[in-house]
Amino acid sequence: MCGTSHQPVINSLAIDKSKDHFETQLPAILGEHPPDRSDVSVDFTLILKVALALGASAKNITSRYDGTALIAAAHLGHVEVVKRLIHSGAPLDHVNNLGWTALIESIVLGDGGPRHTDTLKARVEAGA
Repeated sequence: MCGTSHQPVINSLAIDKSKDHFETQLPAILGEHPPDRSDVSVDFTLILKVALALGASAKNITSRYDGTALIAAAHLGHVEVVKRLIHSGAPLDHVNNLGWTALIESIVLGDGGPRHTDTLKARVEAGA
């Protein structure tokens, strides 16, 4: 994942940033085994799980291209994030201001590898 910007996925999720709300909800969201804080890798599925639990909407349109988190995740080939967004009600056929949907982004901007084909499969199976 080095060199790939994941900021669009993160930016697409507007959450309640109240510290007290976050600290009281985090243990319930993470369960009994929170991740090891010394691990510097980023688990975007976990970030999404926390964001959704804190009130983020999978339907938000916030990128400068009027895109959604689903479009960004599909573009980047984040299979589990795409599946969770679909399950959370992300709009499957949203068209950004470039005229592209998540399907088009993953085909045109993806590398054709298993991550992108798996995201494509998940969206088609969901009805996109």
